[in-house]
Amino acid sequence: MEHHAHAEELELQDRIIVGGPANGNPQTAPIEREFEVVGIIEDSDSGAHFAICYSEAADEFIVTDKTGGLVENESLAQDILNDFLEQASDAVAEDEQ
Repeated sequence: MEHHAHAEELELQDRIIVGGPANGNPQTAPIEREFEVVGIIEDSDSGAHFAICYSEAADEFIVTDKTGGLVENESLAQDILNDFLEQASDAVAEDEQ
């Protein structure tokens, strides 16, 4: 299943397409990257849901809201990603025991 940003609510393994400038340079031609939803996180403070998306081609994570809109607040996005990676690391450690 493929989604564009601002589609219906995302679920695990959904794919979204995100466009932007190549290498962050606004003077270059825009490129599109495909990301797969690899995690859904709920913020315990606000109750908001966020999707953690990963692009194998770019080897990059992004954080979106539950409908695929990019989280613009970089600090919030990094906190959400760190929480996800910590939970994933803990899950792997438990599986290895």
